[in-house]
Amino acid sequence: MILLKSIDARQRSADLQPLDTTAASNDELMAPVMTAARALGLLQLRMHDSLGSHEDLLLPAKAISLPPVDPCQCMRKPSLEGMRAERTSKELDAVLYGHQGSVRGDHIDYEAHFAHQRMSPPLIASYVSLLLATIGTHESQILQFRLAMYEMCANVVEHGTLQQSPAEIGIHLALTPGEVHGWIQDGCDYFDLSAQPTGNIREHAETRAARGYGIHMMHQLLESIDHEFNTTGNRIHFRKRIAP
Repeated sequence: MILLKSIDARQRSADLQPLDTTAASNDELMAPVMTAARALGLLQLRMHDSLGSHEDLLLPAKAISLPPVDPCQCMRKPSLEGMRAERTSKELDAVLYGHQGSVRGDHIDYEAHFAHQRMSPPLIASYVSLLLATIGTHESQILQFRLAMYEMCANVVEHGTLQQSPAEIGIHLALTPGEVHGWIQDGCDYFDLSAQPTGNIREHAETRAARGYGIHMMHQLLESIDHEFNTTGNRIHFRKRIAP
């Protein structure tokens, strides 16, 4: 397991802290971490050890990106899809307002804030992919969670009515053995995403209707989705089981 201590979007780098002695030298663990970091637009990882020294890991210059986050690209506006690492690296500094990571017992807690902008959902999806990769989550589960988080944030950006501007999308993740849970917070008027009709999956397949498919997918990929409305806006709580 590895703690993502900080992200410097402007320098396109991140600081990592292994939580066990084998993590830093484990190629099987580091490969997906480096892939997810590059997809986020980072060029360098700085691996710190318990003695205070560090090792710099340069990421491949050639763009590496994860598969498209939306399996129904044709149903959404092209600007949200196919964003390559070269583009996200230029935009990350503009949309990532803050990142914080900490260890609490057997939990790793993360909180980050992104701009409420159309470019943010793919970056948030890449961000959560990096977090799950640091604890050795299987690739298929990373992709499932990535899809769910992308869809959740895309719905906020596309359908949310802002209460005030500028607005943020806040995300909190708690990584625990066998589970990831947390919330997405927006600054929009009341809108209970978890209560929206999911539609009929056969109808989506036959007509390729965009409406409702993403919500159906979220319910399929996550164990639970719950809504609360607070003084800031809507907060969607979620939970997903992951293999230890």
